[in-house]
Amino acid sequence: MRIQFLALLFLILFNSCSSSPIREPSSLNLRENCFEALSYFQDRYIKGLKESQILDGELTPINNRERSEVELSMKFSEVEGELTGIHRGAGSTDPTFYALDDGIKVVWKEHKKIKLSNYRAEVLAFELDRLWGFNLVPETVERSIDGGVGSVQLFKESITGPLLKYNIKNNMSEEAIARVQHNLSKQSMFDYLIENNDRNVNNYLFTLEGELYSIDNAASFTGIGFYQKSFAAREEDIKAFLSTDEGEAVFKNIVSSYDESFKKQIIEYIGKKDARRFFGRIERIIQVND
Repeated sequence: MRIQFLALLFLILFNSCSSSPIREPSSLNLRENCFEALSYFQDRYIKGLKESQILDGELTPINNRERSEVELSMKFSEVEGELTGIHRGAGSTDPTFYALDDGIKVVWKEHKKIKLSNYRAEVLAFELDRLWGFNLVPETVERSIDGGVGSVQLFKESITGPLLKYNIKNNMSEEAIARVQHNLSKQSMFDYLIENNDRNVNNYLFTLEGELYSIDNAASFTGIGFYQKSFAAREEDIKAFLSTDEGEAVFKNIVSSYDESFKKQIIEYIGKKDARRFFGRIERIIQVND
């Protein structure tokens, strides 16, 4: 029944798009080209992509945050060559590892129109991480490489999540173990806020000192993912983190940043529908902590 409905809708769109301009829901830009309208229909209703996965507006730092020297280098430095000998994993985003001409190593994810790929989510996750003070996500910027647009993330020399239990048992101090457990609770709250339903042991890194790096945020803000966790499943972690001094500081940052200007910027990143759901999660955290 759904296929028949979509087919009918497609035919109506095909017959009318040349004479009637179509508006994109999030940015309301007139689509004068019939083929663009048909492509939009295919992406949204056949492939099932979210608005943020097909938007193409330029991404700028939230609240006019000044980019660091590392971010500027990641965005503008020339690519020297591809890094070899690095395990790529089995993710759908198929990252490529590059060395830039100033020696910085980065992870490049080119934009793909598939459900678990969204470079805009990668960049927004980093922006929110820095705005609120979670300090989990490595530096991430939007840029173009060889004509393609996507995200570039700072490569971190660290250990992959599947080895965490082994290292806790054999190689980490009590202080490092406590730190990594604190960071896992912090990551759980961050994942709730950005709706990262793809966080598994392959999607975070750690060090023997207990630092944690939340990578692979491409499925965020869309409700898509194979590892969905309800608020109830995260509530203990969220309350544990909020009870700490760091959690209190993060909460204050969330509250102080949550205004109309912030909301407008978020909509530009991910569209109105996913933004509204995101705002609902922020308000739930505020309510729980109050």
